Amino acid sequence: MNARRLQPALNARRLQHIVMVATEPIPTTIATARMPRTWVPLASDYELDTERPTPVKFLGKRYVIWRDNEDTWRVMDDACAHRLAPLSEGRIDRKSGNLECAYHGWQFSGCGSCKRIPQAHSDQEGSACSSRRAAVASYPTQVEKAVVWFWPWDGEPSTLDAASPQRMVAPVSADAA
Repeated sequence: MNARRLQPALNARRLQHIVMVATEPIPTTIATARMPRTWVPLASDYELDTERPTPVKFLGKRYVIWRDNEDTWRVMDDACAHRLAPLSEGRIDRKSGNLECAYHGWQFSGCGSCKRIPQAHSDQEGSACSSRRAAVASYPTQVEKAVVWFWPWDGEPSTLDAASPQRMVAPVSADAA
């Protein structure tokens, strides 16, 4: 009988690469330490689709931006609390105004709290949704001069004026052409 030797899924070279990548300093940590604590312009509201969630990145971290039934732009981490699936691949449930994960149907309100777990029994869904582990981090947002700004930092947000949006978004006059 001829026995074949199975090749390991991770050869030594691939494993070494994974270890090297995993031990490198995360750029987000370094950049975050140097970043001023101010409102951050995330996207132009003209470029965002009001009917579906949009993935965005800031300092290497993934976020999802979406508009709820109250026409308020919301920003949350782009990872479902259940299996860390990208919420940006989900949909906005227009009946409830919640963001729904595409993979298992969990729904989250604009403040990041879990509102629906389809797999839970009806008598246990309330307690499952109220668990801290079922929530997704959400961030304060404001719209100023057609730009969606968000506050990705810990603590209370400063006023939007402190971000000097007039310097970042200069008005364009019709006479300039």
